[in-house]
Amino acid sequence: DKDTAEIPSAASSVPQARASTGAGKMTLISPQKEYKVGDTIAVAIFLDTGGNTADGVDAVLRFDPKVLDAATSTVISGPVFQDYPVLKVFADGTVRITALSPLQGQGFSGSGSLATVNFKAKAAGNPKLTWDFTPGATADSNIFGSKVEGDMLKEVGGLEITVR
Repeated sequence: DKDTAEIPSAASSVPQARASTGAGKMTLISPQKEYKVGDTIAVAIFLDTGGNTADGVDAVLRFDPKVLDAATSTVISGPVFQDYPVLKVFADGTVRITALSPLQGQGFSGSGSLATVNFKAKAAGNPKLTWDFTPGATADSNIFGSKVEGDMLKEVGGLEITVR
């Protein structure tokens, strides 16, 4: 498997601009909290741009590969962006998604589904799905726009489920 650092991110392809910072948020949503071994667990990645226009998004999730399984083919792009150059699952329990607007400054504003990851429950446990996110950092999960300076992502919401 390739190292995640080799994959280009939305942050590196969107130039920095000059306006105030927005308050974007990404959360993980699952239709239920309890599953059985063998079940498919659809986890939606929900994006809220905080009222700003996003030209690109990087979502980097972590999951327990001992309890959950996912393949790159089980990551489905959502309707909020047209271009998803990266939809990848790594063996170490990392999911990386990069979504871009084809026209700078005419991206997505509002809230909606960025993508869905369809995990398979392979063992009993209480796996936590977490974000690789540090406020202000650009090599992890982030939301960028050409009209906002810096990372607009200010808050992330993880998910804990039970597999019996």
